[in-house]
Amino acid sequence: MSSPYGAPLASTESNSGDSAQRQPLRFPHPQEEHSWGQGGTPPPFVAPANTGTGGTGMTIPPTAPTGQEWGRRNETFFLPPQFSYNPDQQQPVAPPAPPKRSRKRLIIALSSAVTVVAAAVAGGIIVMSGSDSPKPATTGGQLASDSHTSAPPKTGATPVWSVKPSNPDPAAKTVIGSWLVNDHAVVRADATGLQAYDTETGRGLWLYTVPDAGSAICDASASPQGKIGVIRYGVKDNCTTVAAIDAENGHVLWTAPIPGGTGNPTITVGDDMVAGSAGNVVTVWNIGDGKKLWDDDLGKANPPCRLIQSAVQATSAALLADCGKGPTVLMKDAHTGADHWQTPLPPDGAPNAHHAFLQAAAPTIVHIDATPDGAPAIDHYYFVDDKGQLQATIEGTGPFGKLEPRVGPKAHQLSHLTGNTWIEPTAAKDPATGNAPAAGLVAFDVTTGKQLWQAPPLAGAPAAVVALNDDRTLVLDGGTADGPGARLLDFTTANGAAADPPIKDPLGPDWAGAAAGYLVGDRFVLVPATPRKGAAVVAFALK
Repeated sequence: MSSPYGAPLASTESNSGDSAQRQPLRFPHPQEEHSWGQGGTPPPFVAPANTGTGGTGMTIPPTAPTGQEWGRRNETFFLPPQFSYNPDQQQPVAPPAPPKRSRKRLIIALSSAVTVVAAAVAGGIIVMSGSDSPKPATTGGQLASDSHTSAPPKTGATPVWSVKPSNPDPAAKTVIGSWLVNDHAVVRADATGLQAYDTETGRGLWLYTVPDAGSAICDASASPQGKIGVIRYGVKDNCTTVAAIDAENGHVLWTAPIPGGTGNPTITVGDDMVAGSAGNVVTVWNIGDGKKLWDDDLGKANPPCRLIQSAVQATSAALLADCGKGPTVLMKDAHTGADHWQTPLPPDGAPNAHHAFLQAAAPTIVHIDATPDGAPAIDHYYFVDDKGQLQATIEGTGPFGKLEPRVGPKAHQLSHLTGNTWIEPTAAKDPATGNAPAAGLVAFDVTTGKQLWQAPPLAGAPAAVVALNDDRTLVLDGGTADGPGARLLDFTTANGAAADPPIKDPLGPDWAGAAAGYLVGDRFVLVPATPRKGAAVVAFALK
C-alpha cells in the first residue's frame, strides 16, 4: 500500500531514560515470506555455539531483509520506543482469526510509560508450538494459554488477532518493554519474563523467564540492537544483573553483574556495546560476547564526582556528574572511555533538582526539573552540541502547558528530534500559571529555542509521538474511555499542518494505555500496558 510518508522507517535503540539514543537504519526491500506459514510449526531449535548461559529455545527461520519502501520517497523515520500512558483507562480487545496476507516490511514504534512490578519467577525458555497452547521445551512453571480471543470490540476497528497473557502471575500483567525482531516477531517483556509472537498470525514462538528464584526483570532495552536485546534483572533493591538475549530464540548470550553497588542501576545500549551503571561506577561491555571494554569509578576521580546518570548513543558515552561545582556533562568515547569534552550546565539554584538525559549525543539534551520552596518552579531543557558548546535553553512550561517527554519504565524521558526540530507532547496542565490547557503537541527549533507551532487540542492526555522525520510526524491520540476513540494523526513537521495518517479508522474507544505498537507489513501490532480485557498483544489490519 502507498502512503505519503515515503519509505523505510528506522529502527531505533534508545534510552528508556537510562539512555536516549536514536539511530536511524535503512532497510532493503523484502524478497520472500516465511517458509512455514500461518499455524505451521517452526523447525527445531539448534542452540548457538559458545553463547553463554540460558535455557532451550527455538530459532525463528531466516526471513527477507527488514523494511520496505512506503510510498515514493526515500526517507528515514526516527521511532520513539516508549511513551506515557494513563494506567486507569480501559482498553478494547477482540480478535478473529487472521487472514493470510503477504508481508510487507514497515515499522512504526510507539509506546508508553509503565510501572515495573517486582515478582518471583523461575528460570528457563519455553518453545511455543503452532497450536493455541504453549508446550514447554524444558521444565518450568505452568503457563496460561496464548490462544486467540474472540470477543469483538464495542467500537473502532476489528483486530485480526489477539493473544491472552502467557503467565497467570499478577506481576506479568504490566509491560516494562517490547522488541520488534527483524519485523516478523514481537517480544513482550514483563517482570516475570519475555514472550515472543509472530506478528502476522499471533502464533507463540518462545518464552523466557529469569533464571534466579526471587528475581524479576526491572528494565529492558527499548529495542534490540541487531537481534540482541538487553534486560536488567535481580531481586528487589538489588536489580543489578545485565543479560544479553538473542531475541530470535530467547537464548541468553551472556550475563554480568553491574559493579558499583545497588544505587540507581541502569542499562544502556549503543552501536555494539552495553553500558551499565550503579552508584558512581560506569561499565561498558561488548554486546555480542560480554567482554568488558572499560569502566570508570567517578568516586575515585580527583576531585571525586557523583554520577547522576549515564547514557550511550552510537559511539558516544555521556555521563552527567557533579564534581563539586554543579551538574556537568562528561562526554567519552563509548568504545575506549577516552575523554572528549566536558561542559558545566548553568547553575539552577536547586540542590534537589531532578536531572535526566533525554538524548546522549547529536545533540546532548539534559532536563532539569525542580520545585524549590518559596521559589518558581524550574523546568529547563539544555541542548549541547557535539563539540560541547551549550546551545539553546528551552523552558518546559508555558502557554502550551507542560512538556511531557516521560517515557518507558519508571517515567524515563526521551527526546523526539528530527534535524533541528524538537517535537514533544504536552500534559493538560501548566504549573507555572495554574491554567489547564488541553493536551497537545508543540514543536521548537533547538538552534534558537523558539516555538515553531502547536497542534490543536487532542482528546488523549498526553499524546504519543509514534514516528517522525523532516516531513511528517505521526502521533497516537489515545482518546478517552467515554469520549472520542483513539486515532493515529499525521502532522507536517515544518508547520504542524494536518495530513492523512496511514490508518484512518478509530482503533477503539481508548488506547491511551498502549505500551507499544508496531506497523509491520499490513499489521498494526499493539502491546497493551496491561491485559485488562484479556489481550497481551493485539493486531489490526492496515486498510
